[in-house]
Amino acid sequence: MKTVLLVVMILFLCVPSVHASKEGALALSSFFLESKGIGSSGPVLVSGEQDDTGILSMRVEAFGQTYFVPAELLAKLRGTTANGMRLVYCGGMGNISASVYVIFSFGFTSREIQTTALIFGEDSSIEIKHEEHTQ
Repeated sequence: MKTVLLVVMILFLCVPSVHASKEGALALSSFFLESKGIGSSGPVLVSGEQDDTGILSMRVEAFGQTYFVPAELLAKLRGTTANGMRLVYCGGMGNISASVYVIFSFGFTSREIQTTALIFGEDSSIEIKHEEHTQ
């Protein structure tokens, strides 16, 4: 019995310690997306830069227009950091103009933590919609 206990203790001491892998989000430094577009969007081009404080600059071409996100809207994006992006088209109806959504997301393989959408309207409008995800 003492021999078995001694062997178990030696094996326990010889086994290397186990460490769990760490998951970390790799934030975008700059971004460029291009789409042929659908509906009235025409070709869509999105470009910009971000740092640890948020999105610094952003330019969007859609609906035959060029949108530069103004400083006051960029200020509302402070603290928003993205490591993923999506483009979505929403066709207009009645008095609602068609829109292109540029959706920034931040998350990990296991879950998405936040999404922020900048909505570029065919009528030249720009809106921000921010959503936190909890789990």
